[in-house]
Amino acid sequence: MNDVCIIIIELGQFGQFMCVTVYDRLRHVFRTLRIRIMEARIERTNRHMKRVLARQIKRRDRVQKWISEL
Repeated sequence: MNDVCIIIIELGQFGQFMCVTVYDRLRHVFRTLRIRIMEARIERTNRHMKRVLARQIKRRDRVQKWISEL
């Protein structure tokens, strides 16, 4: 499936008329690929935010412990 998409994209650089019929048939493939890429991007940012949040929670706990020891 991926190979087909790559071929179509490369054809598009030379002349879009060459791949209009194939593109129409595979438009939903492009759409699902784009959605999948976006989902992966969101997943990555979510993982990053989780890590950042964990770091902030650790920092907060450390500060609270430090305050309680004063």
